[in-house]
Amino acid sequence: MIDQLKEVYIDGVLETVDTTQWYPKIMCRDYTVGFNVTESGIDDPDQQFYENYVCGAERNYTGYCFPEVDKLVDQDSMASDKKKRKRLV
Repeated sequence: MIDQLKEVYIDGVLETVDTTQWYPKIMCRDYTVGFNVTESGIDDPDQQFYENYVCGAERNYTGYCFPEVDKLVDQDSMASDKKKRKRLV
C-alpha cells in the first residue's frame, strides 16, 4: 500500500490499528487520513449513503455534512430509472 501511495507522491507511514483502538480514534478524530471498511449485502448505494454519509448519520464518524449532498441522496433513493440513479450517484 505504501509503495502505491508513493507512486502518486504521497509519503506517509501506515499505522495498522486494532478495531478496539480504531473506533475511539475515529470518534476523537485522532487521524490524518483513515480508511474504514464498510460493507453491505445489498446491491444498492442507498444503505451506505444513509448509514455513513448524510448529515447526522450514526456511522458518519467524520461528521461530514453537506445538505446539498443529502438532497441528492434522497433524489437517488426516490428515482426508479436506473440511468438517472447512476447519474445522481
